[in-house]
Amino acid sequence: MTDKVKPEAAADAAAETVIFISDGFSSILSDSDSESEIKLEDMLSSVSSNPKSSSSKTPPRPTRTTSMARSRSIMGYFSPGKSPERASKRRATTKAASTPSTPPTNRSGGLKPITPSSTLKSSMNASLVFDMVTSLSTNDPGVAIATLRSIVVLGKEYPSDLLYAELIDRIQSHEAIAYNDAVAIYAALVFVFDKAASCSCALTFPNQWGPLATALQEVSGNGRVGEDGEPKKDESWRRNLLVAQFFIYCFQQDMHAGRSRYERLEGKAWVFRTRLFCLLQSDSIGSSSAKARAKSRAKATKMRNNNLIFQAIGWGLQLWKRVYDENRPKKKKDNEENEETNLFLQQEGEQACLAVVRLIEMLYLCTDQQVNALQRIQAGLGDLKQPTRIKFSQTLQSPALRTQLATTMIGLSNKSRSKETEWYECNALGRVQLAMNPDTSSDVAHTDGYSWSHFDSFINQKPQSNLTKLLQEISRMQND
Repeated sequence: MTDKVKPEAAADAAAETVIFISDGFSSILSDSDSESEIKLEDMLSSVSSNPKSSSSKTPPRPTRTTSMARSRSIMGYFSPGKSPERASKRRATTKAASTPSTPPTNRSGGLKPITPSSTLKSSMNASLVFDMVTSLSTNDPGVAIATLRSIVVLGKEYPSDLLYAELIDRIQSHEAIAYNDAVAIYAALVFVFDKAASCSCALTFPNQWGPLATALQEVSGNGRVGEDGEPKKDESWRRNLLVAQFFIYCFQQDMHAGRSRYERLEGKAWVFRTRLFCLLQSDSIGSSSAKARAKSRAKATKMRNNNLIFQAIGWGLQLWKRVYDENRPKKKKDNEENEETNLFLQQEGEQACLAVVRLIEMLYLCTDQQVNALQRIQAGLGDLKQPTRIKFSQTLQSPALRTQLATTMIGLSNKSRSKETEWYECNALGRVQLAMNPDTSSDVAHTDGYSWSHFDSFINQKPQSNLTKLLQEISRMQND
């Protein structure tokens, strides 16, 4: 029984054998060999004894395009650079090819990799910084500034702390470059900082407190003076305004990123991760290594150099006095000739005053002696005129500083009253902001009770402005 083979089974086996042979032949025949293809078709028709079974079991004859593609793929697998073993692995993983996978990173054209570990090595080295700074001293420093922008935009290199230090020094030095070039360098620094912050790289910051302290000292009038012994608003003053604004801008961006990233997990300790706090640490100077800063951050007790904080607050308020309250009696002829220049200087000074308020708010977060900081601010505001004090209260954005400073200015007593009703508005606005978005990173225990007392007094006052009326309505809605 086993030796006998059914005719239909034998025919099927023969058909499959011939089909396999025909497939092998069709893959190596040339396109012009049409006679051989006709013979293969005759062989298929003659061998199959049962047309119905053969048609159901034999697949359709592959076309010339399929055979050519198969021959190319086979030749590709067995190319000199690829082994048969690798080809079998590729065939075994054809089913998994349809699953989504992360495409490989294309590093052609010298583009910068996106992994933070590799971008640490892409900050500008000392030789590149030296070449760029040297190019600024040529007759066309705009070429060096444009090159700096292009390098960062293309992702070739990112700014380093050495680059910040050198370019800030060039901005402050009027002997090195002209003022117009200093403005161009300032704009380029802001540009490359924003570009580096938007990429996944190890973002660098100015790592020294000294240039900012020098700039604040100069713009506040405590630095160099003129021949008459009075500080002047000259080109040096404008250069230091640029430096102060750049530092404050960098610290603002870092504060915002640190708060959004760490506040929910670490609470008040998120401030310890900011670059401004690192520069203000008495045991961690800006020139120390990153490892030393990380080790200092891990300590339970954080040491701040509060003297630097109080000094910067005092200089910032003196800048306000110099910009808004300084009397400049001059001759009528000089006023007519320099009216446009004085107006431009006034606008630059007002922009710097707004930036200084942001700095005071950040310094207030970093200090652990908030009572002393409030007293320093109160003493500085005492030297300002009433319209200037009102303007300062309206520029505050921090709810905690609003309530605490306004309470301090009104008085730390339930019976305290102030003729400057704007401080009542400042306190009420801070209370509304805290109610809508509680600030968990600040401690208002020493002024909280007095703040609520002054808030109740504000509710019962006769509204003197639309803002007062709006705040009173919002406060009543919250109490209801």
